[in-house]
Amino acid sequence: MSKIKKNKKVPSTVRTGIALLIVGAIIVGVGTTLNKEALSVYGFIVVVSGFFLYFTSSLYLKRQESKNNKVQNADKNKKTDKNKKTDKNKNK
Repeated sequence: MSKIKKNKKVPSTVRTGIALLIVGAIIVGVGTTLNKEALSVYGFIVVVSGFFLYFTSSLYLKRQESKNNKVQNADKNKKTDKNKKTDKNKNK
């Protein structure tokens, strides 16, 4: 049997960034098709803002995740150190 991986929950800021990218691309396409340069520029601004939101939120979440992993690993190491000390005391 194959292992089933759990899906990660995508935060709302990342979803919003992706949605802005898609909507902005559609606006740019419509503006280009209709020869409306102002609409294309507006769509480009939406695309850039969506990319910026997606990129910054992804970096922030990765840093938070790595920080949480470091704290959890430090807690595990403290617990194992305490267990080793109690085992040594029991052996004496």
